[in-house]
Amino acid sequence: MCEVKDNAAGLLSKDLTNAVKGIAAVAVLLHHCYQRTYFVAQPLIGKALELLGYLAVAVFFFLSGYGLMASYARKREAYITLFPRKRLLPFYGTYLLFVAITLIENDLTGVPLDWPTVITSFLLGGTIVTYGWYLQTILLFYILFYLIFRFGKREQQKVLTLAMCVLLYVLVSHACRAASATYISALAFVAGILWGGFPACCAAVMQKRRLALAICSLAFLVLLAVSLLVENRHLRYMSRALSAPFFAVGMAVLLSMMQEKGDGVWTNGVTAWLGKCSLEIYVSQGLFFQLWRSHRIYVDNAYL
Repeated sequence: MCEVKDNAAGLLSKDLTNAVKGIAAVAVLLHHCYQRTYFVAQPLIGKALELLGYLAVAVFFFLSGYGLMASYARKREAYITLFPRKRLLPFYGTYLLFVAITLIENDLTGVPLDWPTVITSFLLGGTIVTYGWYLQTILLFYILFYLIFRFGKREQQKVLTLAMCVLLYVLVSHACRAASATYISALAFVAGILWGGFPACCAAVMQKRRLALAICSLAFLVLLAVSLLVENRHLRYMSRALSAPFFAVGMAVLLSMMQEKGDGVWTNGVTAWLGKCSLEIYVSQGLFFQLWRSHRIYVDNAYL
């Protein structure tokens, strides 16, 4: 039976996950460039760039969940004790910095303030930060992680409780007709929690890595096809939400295979730098889109 224990095998190295975050940040940037400007006229490439967004965010969610559990597996209760001061508050402080910058930018560019959204920006439920929904969602997941692992009793129950909370978040968001982007990738966070928390299960998966990769790829492609072909809103969004964890797990299996072979094609100075500032790349791009498409400064050339 799989248990939460030390992740001595180091299933995904820090350098590799950091590089993947950098690549995902660029993927999100390309997706948002396409969304904001439609600089690609070719429909097939445009559709690929459109799908690139939720898949790249799924990678972020997966690596966030994996990072939490990998750190917990190494440090156990010490990690939970220091989590508010070392992880939660610094992340929230960074988010508040972007809220402040956005407020200043809105004032300089003449964007009227929506005060209810300004208020929720400091809490949860809406934000003035462009693409800031991801930061609020991760903040919520961090809070859930801390509370469950601080006050929970049994290890497996903690992981399963967190997984159920994230699933509930997805279902409630869908039922309340929230923007699909805010939840269709979130189940990848659960996949990351399971991948980092149950290394024995991951080792079992890696023993049949080719089969696991084939299953994840097939499931992802089938669910993606359903989301693209059906017109029913519930089936379309739920199938895409389910495709995200299959994509993330398939990615993890593939990266683990590459890591075992010592393939360093993804880990270089460029991806290392991008990975270190991936959060800033993700959030600050919204500031530039808003600035360059404002009524004061409007850049008409999509490529520029």
